[in-house]
Amino acid sequence: MRNWFLAAGVVALATCFVVRPAQSAADDHWEPDRLKQALTEMGYEPKELSDKKWEVKVTKNNYDVPIAAEISASGNYIWLTVYLGDKPADEKAGRLLKRNFKIQPSQFYVTEKGNLMMAIPSENRGMTNAVLKKAVEKVSDDVVSSVEDWSK
Repeated sequence: MRNWFLAAGVVALATCFVVRPAQSAADDHWEPDRLKQALTEMGYEPKELSDKKWEVKVTKNNYDVPIAAEISASGNYIWLTVYLGDKPADEKAGRLLKRNFKIQPSQFYVTEKGNLMMAIPSENRGMTNAVLKKAVEKVSDDVVSSVEDWSK
């Protein structure tokens, strides 16, 4: 009798996991249209840079920070990037690398074309407007707070 109750309990527990509807990975990721919609819902006016990339302007401390938003090719990340100018000289690059430590997960980097950029990635899983807004605020704050490092 005791084994029967144990077996019944195991079956009941297994049924809880089987009956629960599974959520697919695709349901959890934003697509480009949803990213644009979120930017609009947050009060920005997204300017289309390509069919999968938009730019919004954030004004902080008398600086206009143009932030590009796009979903990575893999779909796993939403990247917010800011163009800051041309490739830095070696002494400036050293300052920027040191500054990365203070501003992470935002980061300075140089593109293959030689553009100085700042970026912040957000995992494209469980994304909400509030999470995206926090990332927009973080990267724009980091651009403005580090102006003395990248603008000289």
